[in-house]
Amino acid sequence: MRFSIATPPSRAALFAVLAGLCAFSATAAQPPVHRTPLESTADVGLDEFGECRSTNFVVTGTTRRIARRFAERAETHRKELAKAWLGRELPDWSSPCRVELQLTGGRLGGMSTFDFTNNSTAWSPVRIALNGPADAILSNSLPHEVTHTILADYFRRPLPRWADEGTAILCEGEAVQRRFDRMAQEMGRRWELFRLDYLFGLRDYPPRIDVFYAEGYSVTRFLVERKDRPTFLTFLRTGMGGDWAAAAKHCYGFESLEEMQAAWLDTLRQPIAQK
Repeated sequence: MRFSIATPPSRAALFAVLAGLCAFSATAAQPPVHRTPLESTADVGLDEFGECRSTNFVVTGTTRRIARRFAERAETHRKELAKAWLGRELPDWSSPCRVELQLTGGRLGGMSTFDFTNNSTAWSPVRIALNGPADAILSNSLPHEVTHTILADYFRRPLPRWADEGTAILCEGEAVQRRFDRMAQEMGRRWELFRLDYLFGLRDYPPRIDVFYAEGYSVTRFLVERKDRPTFLTFLRTGMGGDWAAAAKHCYGFESLEEMQAAWLDTLRQPIAQK
């Protein structure tokens, strides 16, 4: 796996100027530095603001040390999640996907950008933007957005919104998934969930975004657990052709979307621990 890290020229130049101004007094006042055998010279400067470039990602917006950690984790997610969904690793992208970090103590946020007009073999995601606490991003938002990139590469067209978000949430941490399980159950008890024919036909986010996310995740989980992830992708490809009822019958044996909906709602009446 190839990694390279670079410091923006403006920061590097500023550091050089400051180092020159302080050189005389530092030489007189400080003893010579002797590095231990365990301290690699390659690690010098990693705590400065910069970027890290790996085979498929270039991470910006933080120190080079943290950027390297995110790039390594992104490569791991890309490899493992592609094998989980596609049964194989993806080929390397023609150019690395830019990952823009904004590390804060606030709420998590993320967004992926793709160019689906690019029909060439030299395809790659355009951009991932992530904000929030570092550990929470690594556990939740990063695998969420990397899942978007994997399925965008596989389909080379926009997925139905419910499935795009459902598959991504299914790759987040266990605590996040349990929270959406509880939301779907509670919404089911209050009769707030959408009919599947309506959900599958949505081209954009509806006004009830909370119901949309919870239901999209819940239906995705239900169908994946009923068979497997590759079958779910076949269901999506068939349904995106215009006939979700035919996709339901072909992939899962349901005679109608109403039958699929009844089976899914039955799972929401079960305790979460038994799912």
